[in-house]
Amino acid sequence: MNEVFNDQLLYVGEHLSCSQYMQDITYGFSLRNIEAGFHEEVTDLVKNIVIFVLEGKSYISYKKFKDVPLKKNSFIFLPKGANLSYHVEQDTVAIFFTFETLLSGCDQNLLQSCSKYIDRITYKFAPVKMREPMQQYCHTIKYSLEQKVNCRHFHELKHKEFFMYLRYFYTKEEITNFLYPIVGVKPDFKQFILNNWKIGMSVDDIIAKMPMSKSTFIRTFDQFFKMTPYTWYQRLICDKITQKAIFPGTTTKDLMEVAQITDASQFNRFCRRNFNCTPKMLLDYYSKIHD
Repeated sequence: MNEVFNDQLLYVGEHLSCSQYMQDITYGFSLRNIEAGFHEEVTDLVKNIVIFVLEGKSYISYKKFKDVPLKKNSFIFLPKGANLSYHVEQDTVAIFFTFETLLSGCDQNLLQSCSKYIDRITYKFAPVKMREPMQQYCHTIKYSLEQKVNCRHFHELKHKEFFMYLRYFYTKEEITNFLYPIVGVKPDFKQFILNNWKIGMSVDDIIAKMPMSKSTFIRTFDQFFKMTPYTWYQRLICDKITQKAIFPGTTTKDLMEVAQITDASQFNRFCRRNFNCTPKMLLDYYSKIHD
């Protein structure tokens, strides 16, 4: 094992009954068995990580906090971009939970609600003791990963479950100290939209993932994109249609599936409105480019 923090968390095997099985887990949960004596220096951590220690003992240094001990039944948060060093004293079993952004509006609201507590605490980089049901939560994840339960739905559910337990079983002061490096930091609105708004999602669907009202969302969207959410979404569909149309052999049905429009007459109207031509004319245009 050469790296713990910046590897790609590759998994082998395949869960044949689930089309969402994740063989390459960039974000989510992974089970780690780390031998005593392991040491790693990390510059510019590539993702947010929560480490749950199930067995063993190790030390981690971050900023001015040197050799902070990580012991059994504790967990600690490391923010994206962190510089750190990690040394394992005793064979360690740990779960690494990696994430880029919080998945729900409730979780985003949690960060906002904690921001008012920043002035009430003196930040200390330190592990948090697992309380029930956090211990049982970790044992369930460990058992599930060992049994190759590894679909996207599993990782998303456990992601949301973790923050739910934080809200219910830890004080605002404890949560604020734990998430201090990202509390009060506003997510990159534009990047969040580009990463999360997919074809088939409504405006209300994407707003549900963000801690803001519909009116604030529309106003912020105009600020960043200089157009309405509706116009941007129509352009997103057009871009996906164009990307599909350039491949030889593409059919009108293929374009309809990309746009998630099931009615042929509706799709015809969409193409006339946005491309000033019929679907067949659009395909003919791109086929001539290839000829």
